[in-house]
Amino acid sequence: MYGIKTKMKKNKLNHSFIKKIKSEGKYHDGNGLYLRLQNNSKSWFFRFTFEGKNKWPLTVLKIPFY
Repeated sequence: MYGIKTKMKKNKLNHSFIKKIKSEGKYHDGNGLYLRLQNNSKSWFFRFTFEGKNKWPLTVLKIPFY
């Protein structure tokens, strides 16, 4: 079976932390998943490798601030 084996901690960002974030920037959740705060919105991005080259970013979900 194919897959990435890593010792990196996953799911570091929890609901309460995400709600409290106010400063713009990228926050790493583990295994290539990032939360980016920019221009009054929160976006989930996935960084992956294809044919040995890093591909960045693949937008998964955008959430506007209210």
